[in-house]
Amino acid sequence: MRKSIRKSNEPMPRHKTLGKFIKRKVVFTVKASVGSTVFLAGSFNGWSESAKQMTDKNGDGCFSCICYLMPGRYEYKFIINGIWIMDTENPNFVANDKDSMNSVLVVE
Repeated sequence: MRKSIRKSNEPMPRHKTLGKFIKRKVVFTVKASVGSTVFLAGSFNGWSESAKQMTDKNGDGCFSCICYLMPGRYEYKFIINGIWIMDTENPNFVANDKDSMNSVLVVE
């Protein structure tokens, strides 16, 4: 029987069965006026104002986007036509250093 040898400089393999290394699919949605420009900003993308644009696929003002996130706690906001907005459908929020609130998401 031949054994496989792991080189010391190779990373340890990640076992998907542990679950904590698997990114989770998270769908963000927000209502806005049809034709709005909507972005998602948060701790998961360095609070970039333009990294994650949300789309209104049905033209009904329901904007959405998908993110794949590792388990953890994240803060986020929507940017609708340049205005930073909390997720009003999410009851979890915390104060930020801008004298406003951020929505909080915990990914298991």
